[in-house]
Amino acid sequence: MYDLSKPDFSQQQYNQDRFECMRAAQEPMLITSVPGMPAGGTVTNKNMYLACFRAKGYTVQSEEEREESREAEKRQKLAREEERERPRREHNG
Repeated sequence: MYDLSKPDFSQQQYNQDRFECMRAAQEPMLITSVPGMPAGGTVTNKNMYLACFRAKGYTVQSEEEREESREAEKRQKLAREEERERPRREHNG
C-alpha cells in the first residue's frame, strides 16, 4: 500500500494523473530516464507507476516508510520534551 500526496491535491487531477501513470506503466519500454527510477536494470510496472507519480510531483511513501516517519517524529517530540524538562529538573534537583 502506498500513500500518494501532493501540494494543491485535487481528486480530479489525481484521477487524471493515475490514468496517465497506469498507461505509462503498461508501456513495453522506458525511453527516457524518470526521476525516482534506478539507472539501468529491469523496470517493473510497479516501479514505473510509482516513478510516474514522483515525476508529477507526488510524494510516494510505502506503509513501512510512513511508519518509519511516524516513529522518527515521535522520537523527535520526546527529545524536545526531555530538553524542555531538563532545566526544571536541574533547578529543582
